[in-house]
Amino acid sequence: MPVVALLGSRQVGKTTLAGRISYLELPPLNLLELPETDTTMSTHWFRGGYPDSFLSTDDNTAMQWCEDFVLSYTERYLPQMGVNATPIQLKRLCHMLAHLQGATLNMSQLANSLGIDAISLRAFLTYL
Repeated sequence: MPVVALLGSRQVGKTTLAGRISYLELPPLNLLELPETDTTMSTHWFRGGYPDSFLSTDDNTAMQWCEDFVLSYTERYLPQMGVNATPIQLKRLCHMLAHLQGATLNMSQLANSLGIDAISLRAFLTYL
């Protein structure tokens, strides 16, 4: 990956720097990475493994972080990837999938609940 550094107290002249910004995506915290306590597993299960949520001072702050994460994912990240759906549809899809955790996925029923066709749903799931 290219790396760019600008050194100096100020920019001289009118120049434009166009560069690529690359992000390294890290997976959430794994239970094996956390200290073994009585509350670690239940906290990890309830808050998730992302550090900002897991390490929050209380459950309300953790849930607010999770809501903000889903909102940014559905309003910014997925549309940038080319998902052709409204942010409201994507947020509803994420919530519906969370409620279906561990159950058999009936794509026709899920698509009908969202008011879209099964082909579109399959495309959305491919991005997720």
